[in-house]
Amino acid sequence: MRRYIVLPAVILLGVLGALEASAQGLLGPSTPYRLTSDAALLEGCFDPCDCPLLLRPLAGRFTLVPTGFDGLFWNFDVTSIHWRSTATDGTPSIIMGSGRYRVGGEVAAMHELTLDLATDGGPPEHFDSGLVTGGGTFPRIDISPSLNGQVCWDRVFEVHARPAPRLAVDRDWLSWPEITGADRFDVVSGSLAVLRASGGDFAEATSWCLADDVEATEILGDEDPAPGECTWYVLRLGGDAPGMSYDSDTPEQAGPRDPGIEQTSVACP
Repeated sequence: MRRYIVLPAVILLGVLGALEASAQGLLGPSTPYRLTSDAALLEGCFDPCDCPLLLRPLAGRFTLVPTGFDGLFWNFDVTSIHWRSTATDGTPSIIMGSGRYRVGGEVAAMHELTLDLATDGGPPEHFDSGLVTGGGTFPRIDISPSLNGQVCWDRVFEVHARPAPRLAVDRDWLSWPEITGADRFDVVSGSLAVLRASGGDFAEATSWCLADDVEATEILGDEDPAPGECTWYVLRLGGDAPGMSYDSDTPEQAGPRDPGIEQTSVACP
C-alpha cells in the first residue's frame, strides 16, 4: 500500500504586479490562508490609558474569496475563520467568524480588514483596522483590526497570514491549486522514517527533487515506497519570486526546513 505524508507548505509572494493585476482570477476562486507564528491577540490598555497589556499566541486558518474590483481596490470576503488562542485562565479559546478585506490604492498601497468574530460561541464583536498603509506584499497579509482603534482598553488581533495551498496526493499524481503570480513550483520529498529518526533533519531525510521550476500544477509521483514505508512531500514557489521557502511558518512547524533541504545534493536548484 502506498502511504504519503504531505507536510504543510506556504507560498511566499512579493507585490502582485505592484497591485496592478486585474481582479479576475486574483488568487483563484478562493485561497486558503494560515496564520503565521507571529500572529497574536493583544488585550489590555493602549495609550493614553495605563493597565497591563496581555499578548496571547494566535493560530488558525481562514479563506479569502475574491468579490470584485471597484476601480481602486480589490475586494474579498474573509470566510471560514477558525482561530484558537488562550483565555486568561489558561484554557483554550476558539474564535470564529467572517469579514471583508480590501487592498489597492491610488498612490500608495493601502488595505483594510474588518471582521465580526465570536469567542467561544459568544456574541459577535466587530473589529476594524481602518484603511491603513500597507498591503504592498499582498497576498501576504499583515494588519491589525481592533475593537476600539487601539485607544485605552482594547482587543487587537495582530493578523499575519500567508496563502497555504494544499498539496494533494493520490496513487500516481501530486497536484496543487493555481495561484495568480505563482508561475513556477518546486517539490521535494523523502522518507518519513528517516525524518523521524534524525529528529527532523531535512539534510538527511530529503531524497528527491520531483519538480524543479515547473509551470504545471500537477506532476507524476515517484515510485511506490517499500512496504511499511511512508513518503513526505513539501511544495514551494519557484521561479524569481522573493522569499521562496519550504517553510509553512506556522506554530505547528518544529523547525526550519530550508537549510537542511538546500544542503542536500538532490535539492532543486
